[in-house]
Amino acid sequence: MFYSEANNKEALDKAFLNYEKDVDAISFISGSGETGLMLDFLIARKLSRLLDGDFEEVKDHILFDKINDTEIKEVLTRKYEYAEQLSRTKPSNQINEEVTEDFINELIKKHPNKVLYIDFWGTWCAPCMQELPHVEQIKTMFDKNDVVFVYLANRSGAIAWEKTIEERDIQGDHYLLTETQYSNMSKTFEINGIPHYVLIDKKGNIISKDAPRPSSGDVIINSIKELLDHY
Repeated sequence: MFYSEANNKEALDKAFLNYEKDVDAISFISGSGETGLMLDFLIARKLSRLLDGDFEEVKDHILFDKINDTEIKEVLTRKYEYAEQLSRTKPSNQINEEVTEDFINELIKKHPNKVLYIDFWGTWCAPCMQELPHVEQIKTMFDKNDVVFVYLANRSGAIAWEKTIEERDIQGDHYLLTETQYSNMSKTFEINGIPHYVLIDKKGNIISKDAPRPSSGDVIINSIKELLDHY
């Protein structure tokens, strides 16, 4: 068995320590000669994580054929089919180019003479989820032709991202950032954590790089009203 063939417990723990290094763990187990359920589980976990990002990466993946357990294979197949269906019905707004201040300029051009309230969030972020109902309340206070709500998600799998938007019916402009893109935006807007909000006026001026949260209620509502009344 695998445990007896591993050099020691410390080596095994190290292989599993970082969730992001599943491929290393797979190689570690494969090298030990293990071909049973543990290897099937690790491969399935790795492919499942790929599905959360981009299902095309899993299509015809060489590791899929290495899974011997039929139940694990069936579960992974169902998840793949769901991801494929979702990709056809809900096109992604992922930003392909490097995100810099130019992206903000493009947003401003896309929504001329409108106030932009930008929300940096993530599907895994509990405080972000707690703010969403407050955002919906704020939306009822303004005409959609005056204020645009922009959502920039980060460190979130595409499936979870699209599913959250659909299930919570989050209306607005949605974009999914890569780690590099989020890093660039963090420098631009001095972001130390999420949720984080940015407020831009109708002329495209960045009024606040750290705008009040939706849960601030009248504070953010009055801030937006002032921008609308100013021009």
